[in-house]
Amino acid sequence: MNKEKSRGIHDVLLPEKVAIGPGLSDAARDYIGGLASGGRILFVHGRSSYLKLSGILSGLALDDVEIDAPPSLAEVQAASERLRSPRYSVVVSIGGGSVIDAGKLLSSRLNIPSVSIPTSLSHDGIASPRASLRSNNGPASMAARVPRAVFVDLSVAMSSPHRFVAAGFGDTVAKKTAVLDWKLASEKGVEEYGDYSAALAELSAEHVLRASNYIAAGSEFGLRVLAEALVSSGIAMAIAGSSRPASGSEHLFAHALQLLRPDAALHGEMCGVGTIMMAKLHGIDWEQIRRSLQEVGAPVDARGLGVADVDVVRALTIANKITNRYTILSEGLSFDEAEKLARSTGVIR
Repeated sequence: MNKEKSRGIHDVLLPEKVAIGPGLSDAARDYIGGLASGGRILFVHGRSSYLKLSGILSGLALDDVEIDAPPSLAEVQAASERLRSPRYSVVVSIGGGSVIDAGKLLSSRLNIPSVSIPTSLSHDGIASPRASLRSNNGPASMAARVPRAVFVDLSVAMSSPHRFVAAGFGDTVAKKTAVLDWKLASEKGVEEYGDYSAALAELSAEHVLRASNYIAAGSEFGLRVLAEALVSSGIAMAIAGSSRPASGSEHLFAHALQLLRPDAALHGEMCGVGTIMMAKLHGIDWEQIRRSLQEVGAPVDARGLGVADVDVVRALTIANKITNRYTILSEGLSFDEAEKLARSTGVIR
């Protein structure tokens, strides 16, 4: 048993309300109206992704902010300075992952609660205390305020392109290797391991793997399972106080590939492919992970990601330079080692 030691005060802030199901517009409007009593709503959205749910805010006093995808840190910072005002009571974000992340960060900067209403299930940021944004140095993950409430309307999620569902599946399966990287860092003595948050993150991955056929079919049940897993992953991060239970070497590979080919594929798609390779390095069943990704319709190789074989290999060789977080890639891979790993898992031919 590990020797106990004091870790000081660790505040765990979780969503007050999580609602998942079809036809949530009325419930969301009532909840938001209560939060906005006596103030205005800051409505964060993309160019058109919010349209199916725009009726949620009908009749409520609001000012809107359109966010480019993916948003930059400078863009969100400028918006928070421009909009700093006591008249706002709540930030409501309706859209994809980039919009949700921008809304969470605006909520933090303005020190007011936020409500996340995703229009797709492409990544695990819908209930997490992290926001992914563009910076001058590439993708950046930042601490943000956990949403006060999350409303996942499954009827809207079911009508989104299946590619987003497959990306969300890839981002969730990535917890299989993220947890192993966290445990490895603990064994090296560079970080403390959180058993509970790690178990919750791993359960999220197992949850979607067992339901892969339903998720592949795009059924309401399958998308409910995926939505629950994405929310659980965000809660695991909140409990851990970091993104460690949800982000490891597979995410570092994805961030590295994004630097090399920023417009090639979705974040969750890259994470899924990264998980195949990292699973082999960790000695777990990478072939089962590959089969499940393939079943759901997620990319499993360079061609599926729309990148060249050499891009994958180069991303593997620089992934350890993305952050100083300890993972199975921290010692670095040579070009030949990276090529052998990618080829042996079928990621390159």
